[in-house]
Amino acid sequence: ATTEIYTLSPTRRSSDLFDSIINFIKSCQMQPLMELDFMPKDLQTNGVTGKPKNWNVWRDLVDSVVTHCISRYGAKEVESWYWEVWNEYDYAGFWYGTVNDYDTLYSKAVEGAKKADSLILIGGPVTTGAGPLQAFLDYCNTNHVKVDFLSNHDYGGGPGNVSDPINTRNDNRTRAEVIKNSGKKLLSINSEYNSTYSGSGGNLQYPNVVSMDSHINAAFVIKSIKLILDDYTSGQYALPDVFSYWTISDVFDESGPTLGSYIEQHNSIPFGGVFGLITYQGIRKATFNAYKMLHMMGSTRLSLTGGSGEADGVDGFATLSKDTAQLAVLLCNCYKDFTGTGGDNDVSLTINNMPFQNGQLTVRHYRVDSTHSNPYSVWLKQGKPTTPDSAQWDSLRAAQNLAEVEPQSQINYSGAAFTKAFTLPRQSVSLLTIDKKTANRSVPDAKSAQ
Repeated sequence: ATTEIYTLSPTRRSSDLFDSIINFIKSCQMQPLMELDFMPKDLQTNGVTGKPKNWNVWRDLVDSVVTHCISRYGAKEVESWYWEVWNEYDYAGFWYGTVNDYDTLYSKAVEGAKKADSLILIGGPVTTGAGPLQAFLDYCNTNHVKVDFLSNHDYGGGPGNVSDPINTRNDNRTRAEVIKNSGKKLLSINSEYNSTYSGSGGNLQYPNVVSMDSHINAAFVIKSIKLILDDYTSGQYALPDVFSYWTISDVFDESGPTLGSYIEQHNSIPFGGVFGLITYQGIRKATFNAYKMLHMMGSTRLSLTGGSGEADGVDGFATLSKDTAQLAVLLCNCYKDFTGTGGDNDVSLTINNMPFQNGQLTVRHYRVDSTHSNPYSVWLKQGKPTTPDSAQWDSLRAAQNLAEVEPQSQINYSGAAFTKAFTLPRQSVSLLTIDKKTANRSVPDAKSAQ
């Protein structure tokens, strides 16, 4: 997942802040995806979204930023980071200029980055969809401008009742095709996706915004990833190198320092319809637990038949862990219409020829739904308090962990098929793990799941 950091004027104070953010990312054993935006005050021609007063000063600023990072973290480390140029130039709210202006902005940023280190990984155009990718790549090829990846954003839908995982799947298809047809080895990045692009806070009249706080986005995420995996498994389309949920945290702001973020204005409200996986107060939302489930999946995909494919309903995939000690089946019951009722489905799961020798196996069943792994549902039962008391906060924290929907069980495996029947509610996710080691495997903690 990603979060947004605004580029600040290169003062001592902003440099310290910049370094503290990178240090935090590194402390989590992650690497930053650097987004070079928006325009610093001293270079502005039309606010933060306008082109620079002087293209060469913009170039030199990028050179200085990359050089600063190399001085702190070393060339080898910084060469592994991805450097995106700008954010959604095709949206008027983020770019006051023409396509040609953006192309110049990009080429000058490349000049600056290459001056600092010719091996830097830099790309764009970071548009709101994949449509402009070919034209951007043509510009780079014609003008011999370095480009190492194509990146853009794409969401399941606009603000409303519906969010379609097929949209994020099709976005990957378009980008993968452009890269394949280029004949170049380019990385493929979707650095923003979610159920809708309207999760900046407070837009609670839209069900697909409310879903960012509830369990519904968990099903949307799993279905989106499953569809992309299907394309890859069929050999038709490459996987994205980055497919990044927007965002890690509700501490989010695209309004700038004058207006302030929704969180700054409502920082006592536990759930405000903001993009993040984690609330301002550190409560992990239901979709965070969907990512925990993904983290528990294995490295080898197994055949799983009978899913709903592109349609609504139960779908999923199965994997085997790298050490061949655990089989995992991840199922979602996803519906594009976030307002519907009903749609609970009975699941009959049969697993043949498990890759284990005879002996005792441990079966665990985890769930994200309206009552499991979902602090939002607890907040609803509390009456949506804007300032929860201490006991209410304790209840929210207790509900944030990935929960088992039933007690774990032990089975004696002797080669027969394993069967499991259960009901999977609408917009929920189930993970079944079958482990040949009788000792319990621990659920990943918050740090490792990030």
